[in-house]
Amino acid sequence: MANPIPEIAMSKTYPTRLAVRTPWSEACIAELKACIPWTQRQWDKGEKAWLVGTDFLAECRRICTKHFGAVLLSKDVEQLAQEDEDEFPKERSGEQDSGNAWWS
Repeated sequence: MANPIPEIAMSKTYPTRLAVRTPWSEACIAELKACIPWTQRQWDKGEKAWLVGTDFLAECRRICTKHFGAVLLSKDVEQLAQEDEDEFPKERSGEQDSGNAWWS
């Protein structure tokens, strides 16, 4: 069985937060904790996801891609990412848009 792909969606509990769901990875969790301030992340055991401020979407995508090779974005998060890219264009090294909200 292949390793599941991590997903970033908007939180159902806190609509202004991202819900980052990944397979278990001690290294991924350590990097998430090291790169995202504690005031901008919390574990939600009900959602079984890290809730992260939307300002950290690019960082969450980078971390998930680094540890799992790809990340699935929900439609609302994909739209948020596109708005961010339109407002602040930048090169994304190691990320490619495959046209279906997968990033790898």
